[in-house]
Amino acid sequence: MADTEVGLKGKKVGNIKVSEEHSNFLINLGGGKAADVVMLASIIKQKVRDELGVQLLEEVKYVGF
Repeated sequence: MADTEVGLKGKKVGNIKVSEEHSNFLINLGGGKAADVVMLASIIKQKVRDELGVQLLEEVKYVGF
């Protein structure tokens, strides 16, 4: 729902991409780095917060950062 409103499907950082089918999934296109995942997740959260006023919370735990 939120992606339809903020237009992030297909957005890429490095070799990590927001799924075209389900915007809740980040896809490693091959050789993607953990830093790319963190950056893309940050972009998604910021855009949703700025445009919809919703603060997204991640369900994952980052280890080693």
